[in-house]
Amino acid sequence: MSDRVRRSIHALRLLLVAVAVSFAACGDDDHAGVPQTRVDAGDSGEPRQEGGRGGAAGTGQAGNSAPVDAGTRDAQSDEDAGPVRCNDRKCEQMSDACNMASCNHATETCELHPRMNGTACGDATDDRCTDPDTCVAGKCVANHQPSGVACGDQAVACHNVDECDGQGHCIDHGLMAEGTACGDGSNNACDHPDTCDAHGQCASNYAPAATACGDQSIACRNDDSCDGHGVCVDQGVLAAGTSCSTRNIPLGACHLAPDVCDAAGNCVLGDAADGTTCGSATTTECDHADSCLAGVCEANLMVSGTACGNPSESACDHADQCNGLGACLPRKEFIGAPCGTQSNPCMLADACDSNGQCVSGGPAVASTPCGSPMQSTCTAPDSCDGSGTCLPNHALIDTVCSLESRDCRDADRCDGAGSCQLGTAFPAGTACGDPADDECNHADSCNDGTCQPNYAAQGTVCGEHGVACRSDDTCNAVGVCDVGGPLDPCTGAITGTVVSSGSAALPGITVEAVGNNASTQSDGTGHFSLNVPFNTPVTLHFHESSGYWGQIATRTFTPGSTTADATLSSDANLGNFTGMVGGLPALDTGKAVVRIVFRGYSGSGGETATLSASSAPAFTDGSSGLTLASSLEDGGGSYLGFINAVPGSSTVSAHGVDGTNTCTPSMNTILLVAHTITDTVINCSDE
Repeated sequence: MSDRVRRSIHALRLLLVAVAVSFAACGDDDHAGVPQTRVDAGDSGEPRQEGGRGGAAGTGQAGNSAPVDAGTRDAQSDEDAGPVRCNDRKCEQMSDACNMASCNHATETCELHPRMNGTACGDATDDRCTDPDTCVAGKCVANHQPSGVACGDQAVACHNVDECDGQGHCIDHGLMAEGTACGDGSNNACDHPDTCDAHGQCASNYAPAATACGDQSIACRNDDSCDGHGVCVDQGVLAAGTSCSTRNIPLGACHLAPDVCDAAGNCVLGDAADGTTCGSATTTECDHADSCLAGVCEANLMVSGTACGNPSESACDHADQCNGLGACLPRKEFIGAPCGTQSNPCMLADACDSNGQCVSGGPAVASTPCGSPMQSTCTAPDSCDGSGTCLPNHALIDTVCSLESRDCRDADRCDGAGSCQLGTAFPAGTACGDPADDECNHADSCNDGTCQPNYAAQGTVCGEHGVACRSDDTCNAVGVCDVGGPLDPCTGAITGTVVSSGSAALPGITVEAVGNNASTQSDGTGHFSLNVPFNTPVTLHFHESSGYWGQIATRTFTPGSTTADATLSSDANLGNFTGMVGGLPALDTGKAVVRIVFRGYSGSGGETATLSASSAPAFTDGSSGLTLASSLEDGGGSYLGFINAVPGSSTVSAHGVDGTNTCTPSMNTILLVAHTITDTVINCSDE
């Protein structure tokens, strides 16, 4: 902001203050709605505050309707006795730079009114870092420039830019470092770039007086020098006639007069014109007449290699050339130099004679080695035939070249081109080698020209096989039958079919070898296969927990006797025993069924049976763990009992009678397996 603009703004602010004062003097009605300060004279004569925040007169702070004393008793000494009343003169004494007071005659109080915002007040300092203070809402506010605003030194060489600190002060940032570039950046022999000195001055860096510059060591000119103020002074030319020769050339046909300066500072040479004839006038192909060049008589010899004389070119006689000394020389090869044919081993090398002619060497003698030195049954080393040709010396075609005995190929023979070709292979299957033939090693035969053994596939059964509890003998990889050994454990597959009592195939039935940790399930056709030990009694358990009751079958399985078929009864069939109170018990995990079958009974009825068990806990439905249907004769002389068996520990005793006759055996002891049907037969008679 320029000083002229600042002064204009300041004048405008003073004008606004004057307008505000005039406005305040116009009366109270013009200040409606403006916070007021009222003076209410109390009994004590002290001012009393009424409402608002209040403010101190003369501080630039105005309150909202702050009460103001209308004057002391002394101020009213000229008034009549009675209530104290305000007047404008007394109220104006309470005005300050940012507030003006007036009398409210309706309330007889002095009221303060803030002057117009921007009214000048307080510090009137006006510079780059602060403007004059002004009123804002009845307060006198400092108008400092923000921190960083430029002030003081600006764009002054070797001085850092000054800045305002935001508190109305201009901070001097000092001088630039000594040697900092400034001012004129010219750089020549007499004037180097300006730099700052230690005192903040931009100093010129002129070269000292007499420093060399401009023209130096130029013929006929004085050397130029600096004047010490950055200017290179031209020192002019030498006097006319001054010798300027730098050459040591004697006067003669080509240097007619000494070299001297002229008045313009040019060195005038006393040389004859270049090309002026001098010295020897003889001219040949290799030596032309002498002539002047730069004041010297030069011999004009042709450079070495310049063509001259005979231009013909051959292996033994090349084109003539100047030798650089003025002579034209022939260029014949030395006697015996190679020429003509050199690559035929059956021809002697051609050579140059003394006349520059190439003379043929002729053919080499017969049997001279040449070409390939290879020696084999189908070729001998190459040799010359005496007429210049190299012979390959190959054996005739079909010459036998290998007598090696072979079972599956004909003898090797030469192909007439020096190579021994492998003999023709005999047809595949042609007998050869070992004729022995057994289970693991058949007779040898040819295959693609090679005699190969014919071993049986490794693992092929041979020797003894199918022997119970012993592994079969098998062929190994080299045609030998290895003897098998004992199997431990000795196992075999038991197969069978599981069907219902109606002969329907039952898939998904678990078949378990009790105590052998072996089990499987029947497939979709009811078939199963299970590995069990041979020659050992095996108990098979057939069971399925959702609809069928299983069986127990105990027998000894041996090779050749490996069938174990089973027929299972369904829950529905068991349900035919309608006399069972409450139906069948719930399917507990350990539930088993004992069916007591009478054989040889009279058929007249009266058979009875009893059951007892060593361990039979209650079923999950709460029914007794040992239940016998005493009147469930099914027409086949059978009774049905349910036992909640503890696997491996429950035993059941069955006892039956037929009328008055005791049936035998009178007591059977049965070891139960969970979720199975076990029959115990009681034989009876009518006796």
